[in-house]
Amino acid sequence: MLIEAIFAAALATSGPQSVVVDGLGPPPKGWTVIDQPRNEDEWRCSNYSQDEWAVDGKSVHDAVISPYEHAKEVTLELAGGRLIGTNHGEFGGRVEWEARGSLRRVLVASANPVALTRRGNDVFVATGLAHLTLNSGEVLRLRRSDDDSWQLSKVIDLGEAPNAAFRKDETTWIVLTTNGVTRVDLSALTKQQIYRNGNWWLLYGNSIAPLGNSWLIGARRAVIRLTPSAEGYREEWLAPDSCKRITGPGCDCQAN
Repeated sequence: MLIEAIFAAALATSGPQSVVVDGLGPPPKGWTVIDQPRNEDEWRCSNYSQDEWAVDGKSVHDAVISPYEHAKEVTLELAGGRLIGTNHGEFGGRVEWEARGSLRRVLVASANPVALTRRGNDVFVATGLAHLTLNSGEVLRLRRSDDDSWQLSKVIDLGEAPNAAFRKDETTWIVLTTNGVTRVDLSALTKQQIYRNGNWWLLYGNSIAPLGNSWLIGARRAVIRLTPSAEGYREEWLAPDSCKRITGPGCDCQAN
Protein backbone atom coordinates (compact mmCIF):
# COMPACT_ATOMS: atom_id res chain seq x y z
CA MET A 1 0.00 0.00 0.00
CA LEU A 2 1.38 3.34 -1.01
CA ILE A 3 1.62 5.82 1.84
CA GLU A 4 2.18 9.31 0.54
CA ALA A 5 3.92 12.09 2.43
CA ILE A 6 4.46 15.64 1.24
CA PHE A 7 7.64 17.22 2.51
CA ALA A 8 8.03 21.00 2.21
CA ALA A 9 11.39 22.70 2.76
CA ALA A 10 11.99 26.42 2.66
CA LEU A 11 14.64 27.25 0.09
CA ALA A 12 16.04 30.74 -0.06
CA THR A 13 15.96 30.89 -3.86
CA SER A 14 12.94 28.93 -4.95
CA GLY A 15 10.58 28.98 -1.97
CA PRO A 16 8.80 25.92 -0.54
CA GLN A 17 9.29 22.64 -2.39
CA SER A 18 7.09 19.55 -2.07
CA VAL A 19 7.68 15.91 -3.01
CA VAL A 20 5.60 12.75 -2.73
CA VAL A 21 7.20 9.60 -1.30
CA ASP A 22 6.34 6.08 -0.22
CA GLY A 23 6.08 6.29 3.55
CA LEU A 24 7.63 2.81 3.86
CA GLY A 25 10.52 3.60 1.53
CA PRO A 26 13.53 5.91 1.56
CA PRO A 27 13.32 9.61 2.45
CA PRO A 28 11.98 11.94 -0.25
CA LYS A 29 14.23 13.66 -2.75
CA GLY A 30 16.25 16.37 -1.03
CA TRP A 31 15.99 14.71 2.40
CA THR A 32 18.00 12.00 4.11
CA VAL A 33 18.13 9.88 7.25
CA ILE A 34 20.73 11.34 9.59
CA ASP A 35 22.54 10.02 12.64
CA GLN A 36 21.11 11.04 15.97
CA PRO A 37 23.45 13.03 18.24
CA ARG A 38 26.04 10.81 19.87
CA ASN A 39 27.52 13.17 22.44
CA GLU A 40 26.91 16.38 24.34
CA ASP A 41 28.39 18.62 21.64
CA GLU A 42 26.16 17.15 18.95
CA TRP A 43 23.08 17.58 21.13
CA ARG A 44 24.14 21.18 21.78
CA CYS A 45 24.37 21.81 18.05
CA SER A 46 20.92 20.28 17.54
CA ASN A 47 19.62 22.64 20.18
CA TYR A 48 21.26 25.61 18.41
CA SER A 49 20.05 24.59 14.94
CA GLN A 50 18.41 27.29 12.83
CA ASP A 51 16.17 24.67 11.18
CA GLU A 52 12.83 24.07 12.82
CA TRP A 53 10.22 21.88 11.14
CA ALA A 54 6.49 21.41 11.68
CA VAL A 55 4.31 18.48 10.61
CA ASP A 56 0.64 18.54 9.68
CA GLY A 57 -1.27 15.32 9.08
CA LYS A 58 -4.11 15.71 6.59
CA SER A 59 -4.91 11.98 6.86
CA VAL A 60 -3.13 8.81 7.96
CA HIS A 61 -1.81 8.47 4.41
CA ASP A 62 -0.05 11.79 3.94
CA ALA A 63 1.57 14.53 5.96
CA VAL A 64 3.03 17.93 5.23
CA ILE A 65 6.38 19.05 6.59
CA SER A 66 7.15 22.76 6.45
CA PRO A 67 9.21 25.38 8.28
CA TYR A 68 7.74 25.95 11.72
CA GLU A 69 5.83 29.14 12.41
CA HIS A 70 4.82 29.85 15.98
CA ALA A 71 1.05 30.00 16.42
CA LYS A 72 -0.15 32.86 18.59
CA GLU A 73 -3.39 31.14 19.55
CA VAL A 74 -5.10 27.75 19.66
CA THR A 75 -8.87 27.75 19.14
CA LEU A 76 -11.79 25.37 19.41
CA GLU A 77 -15.17 26.13 17.82
CA LEU A 78 -18.19 25.23 19.93
CA ALA A 79 -21.92 25.85 19.78
CA GLY A 80 -22.45 29.53 20.46
CA GLY A 81 -18.83 30.62 20.24
CA ARG A 82 -15.25 29.50 20.59
CA LEU A 83 -12.54 28.91 23.15
CA ILE A 84 -9.26 30.73 22.54
CA GLY A 85 -6.00 29.71 24.17
CA THR A 86 -2.96 31.98 24.35
CA ASN A 87 0.39 30.83 25.71
CA HIS A 88 3.22 33.19 26.59
CA GLY A 89 5.44 30.61 28.27
CA GLU A 90 6.94 31.76 31.54
CA PHE A 91 4.93 34.99 31.23
CA GLY A 92 1.65 33.12 31.58
CA GLY A 93 -1.31 32.24 29.44
CA ARG A 94 -5.07 31.87 29.45
CA VAL A 95 -8.10 30.16 28.00
CA GLU A 96 -10.95 32.52 27.13
CA TRP A 97 -14.51 32.21 25.83
CA GLU A 98 -15.70 34.39 22.98
CA ALA A 99 -19.43 34.22 22.25
CA ARG A 100 -20.39 34.15 18.59
CA GLY A 101 -20.93 37.65 17.26
CA SER A 102 -19.04 39.22 20.15
CA LEU A 103 -15.48 40.50 20.45
CA ARG A 104 -15.58 40.29 24.24
CA ARG A 105 -13.50 37.52 25.78
CA VAL A 106 -14.28 35.99 29.17
CA LEU A 107 -11.50 34.33 31.18
CA VAL A 108 -12.11 30.60 31.65
CA ALA A 109 -8.73 29.43 32.97
CA SER A 110 -5.31 30.83 33.71
CA ALA A 111 -3.00 28.27 32.12
CA ASN A 112 -0.46 27.68 29.35
CA PRO A 113 -2.59 25.88 26.73
CA VAL A 114 -0.97 24.11 23.77
CA ALA A 115 -3.96 22.10 22.49
CA LEU A 116 -7.74 21.92 22.87
CA THR A 117 -10.12 19.09 22.00
CA ARG A 118 -13.75 18.15 22.71
CA ARG A 119 -15.51 14.94 23.65
CA GLY A 120 -19.25 15.17 24.16
CA ASN A 121 -19.95 18.15 26.39
CA ASP A 122 -16.44 18.19 27.79
CA VAL A 123 -13.51 20.25 26.53
CA PHE A 124 -9.99 19.08 27.32
CA VAL A 125 -6.96 21.36 27.49
CA ALA A 126 -3.36 20.16 27.36
CA THR A 127 -1.44 22.73 29.36
CA GLY A 128 1.90 23.13 31.06
CA LEU A 129 5.30 24.79 31.07
CA ALA A 130 8.91 23.73 30.67
CA HIS A 131 11.25 26.55 31.67
CA LEU A 132 14.60 26.35 33.45
CA THR A 133 14.12 23.74 36.21
CA LEU A 134 10.31 23.72 35.86
CA ASN A 135 8.71 21.01 33.74
CA SER A 136 5.09 20.18 34.50
CA GLY A 137 1.92 19.54 32.55
CA GLU A 138 -1.65 18.41 32.92
CA VAL A 139 -4.94 17.89 31.14
CA LEU A 140 -7.78 20.12 32.29
CA ARG A 141 -11.46 19.42 31.72
CA LEU A 142 -13.82 22.33 31.07
CA ARG A 143 -17.60 22.07 31.31
CA ARG A 144 -20.00 24.85 30.43
CA SER A 145 -23.00 25.30 32.72
CA ASP A 146 -26.48 26.39 31.70
CA ASP A 147 -25.70 29.92 32.87
CA ASP A 148 -22.67 30.01 30.52
CA SER A 149 -20.20 29.79 33.39
CA TRP A 150 -17.38 27.26 33.17
CA GLN A 151 -16.36 24.53 35.58
CA LEU A 152 -12.69 23.54 35.57
CA SER A 153 -11.01 20.43 36.93
CA LYS A 154 -7.61 18.80 36.59
CA VAL A 155 -8.13 15.25 35.34
CA ILE A 156 -4.66 14.01 34.30
CA ASP A 157 -1.12 14.83 35.45
CA LEU A 158 1.09 14.47 32.37
CA GLY A 159 4.29 14.52 34.39
CA GLU A 160 5.90 17.06 32.07
CA ALA A 161 4.89 19.89 29.78
CA PRO A 162 2.94 19.17 26.59
CA ASN A 163 4.15 20.65 23.32
CA ALA A 164 1.41 19.56 20.90
CA ALA A 165 -1.35 16.99 20.48
CA PHE A 166 -3.21 15.01 17.83
CA ARG A 167 -6.75 13.66 18.20
CA LYS A 168 -6.53 10.09 16.89
CA ASP A 169 -10.09 8.89 17.45
CA GLU A 170 -13.15 9.33 19.65
CA THR A 171 -11.31 8.61 22.90
CA THR A 172 -7.59 8.79 22.07
CA TRP A 173 -5.53 11.97 22.28
CA ILE A 174 -1.83 11.63 21.43
CA VAL A 175 0.17 14.24 23.34
CA LEU A 176 3.72 15.21 22.46
CA THR A 177 5.51 16.16 25.66
CA THR A 178 8.91 17.61 26.48
CA ASN A 179 10.65 14.23 26.37
CA GLY A 180 8.21 11.79 24.82
CA VAL A 181 4.80 10.83 23.52
CA THR A 182 1.83 10.02 25.77
CA ARG A 183 -1.47 8.37 24.87
CA VAL A 184 -4.40 9.95 26.72
CA ASP A 185 -7.73 8.12 27.05
CA LEU A 186 -10.41 10.82 27.22
CA SER A 187 -13.04 8.34 28.37
CA ALA A 188 -11.17 6.54 31.16
CA LEU A 189 -9.12 9.69 31.93
CA THR A 190 -5.89 7.71 31.97
CA LYS A 191 -2.48 8.13 30.35
CA GLN A 192 0.24 5.85 28.99
CA GLN A 193 3.64 7.02 27.83
CA ILE A 194 4.35 5.17 24.59
CA TYR A 195 7.81 6.61 23.91
CA ARG A 196 10.49 8.53 25.74
CA ASN A 197 13.80 10.16 24.85
CA GLY A 198 15.30 12.13 27.71
CA ASN A 199 17.11 14.51 25.35
CA TRP A 200 14.09 15.69 23.39
CA TRP A 201 13.77 18.76 25.60
CA LEU A 202 16.65 20.20 23.57
CA LEU A 203 14.64 19.97 20.32
CA TYR A 204 11.48 21.91 21.24
CA GLY A 205 9.06 19.53 19.54
CA ASN A 206 6.13 21.52 18.16
CA SER A 207 3.77 19.15 16.32
CA ILE A 208 2.85 15.50 15.83
CA ALA A 209 1.00 13.75 13.01
CA PRO A 210 0.32 10.17 11.89
CA LEU A 211 1.82 8.62 8.77
CA GLY A 212 0.47 5.12 8.30
CA ASN A 213 1.27 3.26 11.52
CA SER A 214 4.12 5.67 12.32
CA TRP A 215 4.25 9.09 13.92
CA LEU A 216 6.00 12.17 12.57
CA ILE A 217 7.22 14.81 15.00
CA GLY A 218 8.18 18.32 14.01
CA ALA A 219 11.15 19.69 15.94
CA ARG A 220 14.31 21.73 15.84
CA ARG A 221 17.11 20.29 13.68
CA ALA A 222 15.07 17.38 12.17
CA VAL A 223 11.78 15.63 11.69
CA ILE A 224 11.51 12.57 13.90
CA ARG A 225 9.76 9.44 12.68
CA LEU A 226 8.61 6.86 15.23
CA THR A 227 7.92 3.45 13.67
CA PRO A 228 6.47 0.49 15.61
CA SER A 229 8.96 -2.21 16.49
CA ALA A 230 9.10 -5.28 18.69
CA GLU A 231 10.47 -3.12 21.52
CA GLY A 232 7.87 -0.38 21.09
CA TYR A 233 9.00 2.28 18.61
CA ARG A 234 12.12 2.88 16.55
CA GLU A 235 13.30 6.49 16.30
CA GLU A 236 14.62 7.84 13.00
CA TRP A 237 15.67 11.39 12.11
CA LEU A 238 15.09 13.05 8.72
CA ALA A 239 16.79 16.25 7.59
CA PRO A 240 17.50 18.09 4.32
CA ASP A 241 20.49 16.90 2.30
CA SER A 242 22.05 20.32 2.84
CA CYS A 243 22.28 19.69 6.58
CA LYS A 244 23.33 16.09 7.07
CA ARG A 245 25.69 17.16 9.85
CA ILE A 246 26.12 20.23 12.04
CA THR A 247 29.63 20.76 13.30
CA GLY A 248 32.14 23.27 14.60
CA PRO A 249 31.87 26.05 17.18
CA GLY A 250 29.15 27.70 15.13
CA CYS A 251 27.20 24.45 14.61
CA ASP A 252 27.23 24.96 10.85
CA CYS A 253 25.31 22.73 8.44
CA GLN A 254 27.36 20.34 6.34
CA ALA A 255 26.06 18.45 3.29
CA ASN A 256 28.52 15.55 3.75
